Amino acid sequence: RICDWIRFAMEKEVKVFDLDISCHDFPDLNKFLSISREVKPSVDRIGLTSLTSLSLVDVNVKDEMIEYLLSSCRHLEHLCIKFDNYMKKLNVLSSSLKSLSIFYCTKLKSLTISAANLLSFVYGEASMSPVLKLQLQNVPLLSELQLKGPHCGSFLFEPSEHSKYSHQLQRLVLNVPMLVRK
Repeated sequence: RICDWIRFAMEKEVKVFDLDISCHDFPDLNKFLSISREVKPSVDRIGLTSLTSLSLVDVNVKDEMIEYLLSSCRHLEHLCIKFDNYMKKLNVLSSSLKSLSIFYCTKLKSLTISAANLLSFVYGEASMSPVLKLQLQNVPLLSELQLKGPHCGSFLFEPSEHSKYSHQLQRLVLNVPMLVRK
């Protein structure tokens, strides 16, 4: 069970946690906190506070759980989420995050990123994904941006939307599908 792996990661205070378990649900925040209290009942710091890297592949996780992990894992530098069916509106707020990769999150409609140390952001959307409202705020160190899917069109048709950070990019990769200008 996924909760057993999370409990194990908490007990061992892992730094790198890669979870690739097909079509399983990451526990909600209440269940996660319950597991954490079982593992370390007398410690103020609860959860996966030692994490520096987290990868969730084919694991469904809710927005509020990712947001909680970002706020409580103060050393988290790398986050990768692939094939999620729960996230809808994600706010990434982090002072430690250096790389963020999000792929094929079929229900994600809104993504706001405010991460002062973010160097790299990779986003790939599936053809059945809703159109993403992407906002990059406070990303002064962002040097690599890779986008795959219809969202790339905004770089071509509305470049002024990206003027706050596009001048600092050293690498920009746009994987643009057939686009029709509206």
